[in-house]
Amino acid sequence: MNASNLIQQIADTVGVHRSTVLRILRGDLEYRRPSYVQRAERVRELAARYGYRPNTAARAVAEQRFRAVAFLNHRDRQFSHLPSPLIDGVQDALDAAGLGLLLTRCSDTDLADPGYAPKVLRECCVDGLLVNVNALPNPRLYDLLDRPDTPSLWLNIRAGRNCICPDDRAAARSLTEALIARGHQRIGYLGFGTVRHYSKAERPAGYRDAMEAAGLEPCAITGPPGSIAGGGRALLASAMTTLATGPGPAVWIGYSTFECIQVLHLAQAQGLRLGEDLLLASFVDKPGGGNRMLCAEAVAPSYDLGRTGVDALVRRIAGELEQPEIALPWTITTDIEPHPNWA
Repeated sequence: MNASNLIQQIADTVGVHRSTVLRILRGDLEYRRPSYVQRAERVRELAARYGYRPNTAARAVAEQRFRAVAFLNHRDRQFSHLPSPLIDGVQDALDAAGLGLLLTRCSDTDLADPGYAPKVLRECCVDGLLVNVNALPNPRLYDLLDRPDTPSLWLNIRAGRNCICPDDRAAARSLTEALIARGHQRIGYLGFGTVRHYSKAERPAGYRDAMEAAGLEPCAITGPPGSIAGGGRALLASAMTTLATGPGPAVWIGYSTFECIQVLHLAQAQGLRLGEDLLLASFVDKPGGGNRMLCAEAVAPSYDLGRTGVDALVRRIAGELEQPEIALPWTITTDIEPHPNWA
């Protein structure tokens, strides 16, 4: 039996018009009255029994909507940060909006080709595009995606419009203020690593904001990728020796746990003990992401980033073509007990 006859048979069995059956099966109707709820359940039960499946291709042609969005990543993982809470947030928001998800990717080699465009832009197959290319995106990618027929929403970059990002400067300021409120005054900041992202400048800036507002002398050590293996190590060792002088443990805030591990390695060489002579704080993707070595952490709003990004993209698809930049707050936790034998 073809789909049209199945719909009519269900309608005749339940005693409703075929258009009502179609709206119920598409999820367009939300009933509250018990009798209507039971009727909708009966329709879905019969559809499942008869093996009915909606023709999404026909619906896309009729509505000129695909009810799906694409998620664009960079082929090089260092250019696309993809923590699991972000994926959960995106998927939950898409489920709530009744949208599907198509994964796609690009590379700098692709973008160097003047004729290149992602397949989701060459063909009509999605209603919008979530862009998760966030480490200094190639300028040509901005040009490719700035088009009204397939609205895009950028994740985890600062672009001034049509983007959602964590507020890293405010997070660093809040993390430092929380440590100061707990009585710490000898607080340093370390930021090396390979990430090319706005957070590399915002996190030390937020740290300095809090230190200077409290009348404390900042001690921020930052450098280009790889500098920890050169003169940066000696500079860090000297700063650690200086901050270690005084009552109570000194605190080092790392751009990531990578920097915290560098501090720990040097601390062991200097005879400093974690928890007694030295404390660490950093920025993590999910609670407890510091592998038991942190006394405080700023937890990224990755889940909210995914949900808010989808919601903003849905608004763009609906016609609100310009969305303001939204900066999301981090969650600060300072009551963590570091483990001397962290792992």
